[in-house]
Amino acid sequence: MRHPHGETVTRLRGVPVTDPYSTEATTLDWTTPTTLTIPRCAVDDSKTRETHDPNRNAVVTDFVVWPDGQYDVAAGDRLIIRGLTCEIVGRPSTPRNPFTGDEPGMELFANVWEG
Repeated sequence: MRHPHGETVTRLRGVPVTDPYSTEATTLDWTTPTTLTIPRCAVDDSKTRETHDPNRNAVVTDFVVWPDGQYDVAAGDRLIIRGLTCEIVGRPSTPRNPFTGDEPGMELFANVWEG
């Protein structure tokens, strides 16, 4: 157990919607996503920025999340972190320390736009 005092994060996964013409999944429905509770996550939210768009005053908060183990999280999923619904950015990774060979577990990047 790497993060005994970590936070609980919830993974949301949209339900694929099938296109009636091509019979392929073309979009995701987020009204009733499947959920997965991920306990004991280390969460870093130290990166916040404001956009400089004259038509929108938004604040973007970037999170890095390190779950205490391996979980079913993929690009395109969302995470609920501290009550905020965040988009997964990029692909979840499992980095390896090149000096020690230590594999600390998953690393997830997510962000939320407010405003």
